[in-house]
Amino acid sequence: EEKDVRPLILWASQTGTAKKFAKHLYAALDGPKRCVLHSLQEVSAQTVARHMRIYVVCSTFGCGRPPRGGELFYSLLQLEAQRCKENYEDLSECGADEADSSSKPLQGQEVAIASLGSSAFQKQHIAKFGFGLATELQSLGATMIKEVMTIDAAKGKTEQKESFRRWENMVVDMEK
Repeated sequence: EEKDVRPLILWASQTGTAKKFAKHLYAALDGPKRCVLHSLQEVSAQTVARHMRIYVVCSTFGCGRPPRGGELFYSLLQLEAQRCKENYEDLSECGADEADSSSKPLQGQEVAIASLGSSAFQKQHIAKFGFGLATELQSLGATMIKEVMTIDAAKGKTEQKESFRRWENMVVDMEK
C-alpha cells in the first residue's frame, strides 16, 4: 500500500493545551490541503501506518501517564511493539539469517514529538508520555527525525508557547 505523503498530526491532551498547539501546527501547515489532524483517541493504528511523517503533540498526566485520550492508543502501541519483539525473537530462534526489519509496521516513517509536562510536579516524570511514545514508535520501526521536545508548563504560559513555536517552526521548515 502506498503511503500518504501528507503529514499526520496527532494530539493527546488533558487540559486542552496540547490540542490547541496541534491545531495551531495544523493551520501553520495549511490545514486539510497539506496535512491530516487527529486525536490519539480517534485514530487507528492503520491510519498512523499509512502516513510517511507523523507529528505528535501530547501532554503528560500525573506521574508520567498519558492523558485519558491517549491511554488506549498507547496501550495498543505497546501490545503491537511486544508482538513485533516476540516475532523477531521467534525468527532468530528458528535460525532465520536475519529478522526482516522491513516487516515492522512503521518502517520508513518519520516522527517528531512535542511533549508537554510540568517540572513543578515530579521532575523525573516531566513529559514522560512523549518519551514513552517515542520508544514504542521506534520499536515498531519509526525513525525520530528530531529528539523529543520537552515543553515545560512550570516556566509559564509565555515560555510554554515560545518553546512550542520553536518546535513548530522546525516542523514547518521541514515541510517546505
